[in-house]
Amino acid sequence: MSGMNLLYKVDRTGGRLSVRLAGGLDLSTVDELGEVLAAAIGQPDTVTVEVDLGEVNYIDSTSIGTLVAAFRAANHVGCVLHVSHARGMVQEVLDVVGVLEPLTTNTGRRGAAEKRAGNACR
Repeated sequence: MSGMNLLYKVDRTGGRLSVRLAGGLDLSTVDELGEVLAAAIGQPDTVTVEVDLGEVNYIDSTSIGTLVAAFRAANHVGCVLHVSHARGMVQEVLDVVGVLEPLTTNTGRRGAAEKRAGNACR
């Protein structure tokens, strides 16, 4: 699936939702990125949201801010959101700004989600 500028695909396996992104993440895609991630977090019966950056070749500060906001929003509702497959320049930028480790090793508040909503984020 793709929007005006953002290339993405969403897949579900049980309580795990995978959002695979491709291309560049910048000011022109940041609003749609936020919408896609918010929708993923809001899906019924979702426990984990994986944001796969394996095919992303560019990321700017606005997109990093959106990933961090989604990470916090997911944790707030008891969901686990983590980034996977960041590589090359994208991995380096996430590391330099200090968010690579938290975004790739998030354990979230899964226990709270399991108690509250039958393993769902909401």
